[in-house]
Amino acid sequence: MLGRCYGRHAFGRVMGLMAPLMAPLIWIVFPFTGWVRDRTGTYDSAFHVFLGAIALAAAVLVLLRPPQHEPGT
Repeated sequence: MLGRCYGRHAFGRVMGLMAPLMAPLIWIVFPFTGWVRDRTGTYDSAFHVFLGAIALAAAVLVLLRPPQHEPGT
């Protein structure tokens, strides 16, 4: 999707720009998962939260329409 929207030549740059946005989420996920395990004795609730987030992301991706022609071609 990134290659289609920004062009394959810019894939690395776009991924690099996304990293600072993804890092805080990654830093939150592990402590949240441990906290849920400590509070409930199981990882099930944390996995349900993650499954919901993945479903929401998939729904947003379905709504996106990439350009007909790759930029730079």
